[in-house]
Amino acid sequence: MAAKDIIGFLKEWTTNHIKNKDIILKKLVSIESKDSYLIATYKHKKQTFYIRPFLSNIDDILKETNNTDHFSIVVFNTKENFEFILKMWDKLANITFLSVYFVNPYAKDDKAWIIFPHTHSMVSDEASLKTGLKTMFEQVEPVDKANVEKMYS
Repeated sequence: MAAKDIIGFLKEWTTNHIKNKDIILKKLVSIESKDSYLIATYKHKKQTFYIRPFLSNIDDILKETNNTDHFSIVVFNTKENFEFILKMWDKLANITFLSVYFVNPYAKDDKAWIIFPHTHSMVSDEASLKTGLKTMFEQVEPVDKANVEKMYS
């Protein structure tokens, strides 16, 4: 399978996740699928979900958004993705409506954890932030990047 297939797989997982989260509130109006992202339209906002299985650069996403846009980056729960987000933390913490979904659709238990860098920075002191994020990362079984890439190559 090509890289598109891995993006398609995560788009499908994200679509189902969005729908399941809305079962009670029923604020979701529609989900539109684009090349490597989804646009979820709710009664009160639009939110873009950028599908990036493995992070190496997010400048293109940051250029497309502004500080009033609601957007999420959906990634596999890999050590490399976690470390990339930590490296970019100061920049991401200034973006008000950003969330990052770390997912492992193959996990036996919890399948995802979500961070809101702006909010997490406001409520955590710098000394405990990394420890707290590492604890959250470990709550969802990590994905091995090489194994996932083999599945989709």
